[in-house]
Amino acid sequence: MDVNVTNLTIKSENGSTCCIVQAASASDYVFEVTADFVNITGFTAKGATGYENAGIYLDGVEHCEISDNKASNNYDGITLA
Repeated sequence: MDVNVTNLTIKSENGSTCCIVQAASASDYVFEVTADFVNITGFTAKGATGYENAGIYLDGVEHCEISDNKASNNYDGITLA
């Protein structure tokens, strides 16, 4: 999921156990954040198993909050670039 909107909050209503987001393919990130001031809360991010792919990937961003998430079955859990 490409997240490229500034000041965006993406929040699960039922928490990471109930809300699982799967990568579109093994060679893609689950969440790819390229905008500032993004909050992602309450998800399980899985399936980004390709080389150096992450469940949650933050690319050159500032003031983002990633909380109460789980990352499983990914090459990396969370990557800050």
